[in-house]
Amino acid sequence: MVPPCSIAAEAQVVSTLGAVTGPPAPLPGTPSSCVWPLLGGSESGFLTGYGVSFTDVAATHPAEQGGLERATDGNSTWLWCERSEARQTITCGAAVAISAERTFVTGLVRPVTVDRTTTTVLAELQKMTIPLLRSLPAI
Repeated sequence: MVPPCSIAAEAQVVSTLGAVTGPPAPLPGTPSSCVWPLLGGSESGFLTGYGVSFTDVAATHPAEQGGLERATDGNSTWLWCERSEARQTITCGAAVAISAERTFVTGLVRPVTVDRTTTTVLAELQKMTIPLLRSLPAI
């Protein structure tokens, strides 16, 4: 498996999502992840990494709470978004099944603005997820 902080190149993140404000680093306590801090506030960032099974992800973000299944290059993909009024952020995630026990995970946190919606954040996330998935070696 590609190390989480090597999945995306800085130039790729910058060209798709805008300026980064520091080096990528794993989330505390989650070595299978990597977060790129983005311009736009202390909570703005892009995450790559590996997660639990597709079934477990879908159970964590159920359809009743806005989760939905789509296909990405023939792989089952679970998508979800959450808006936090308290933090004034929109968080979207994608978990692509890459084996029976593992998903390739991406996430994006953006500050709420007048023209930023869950739909626009999810579209930004997909612009990163699809090429990154295609660049991963077969498992």
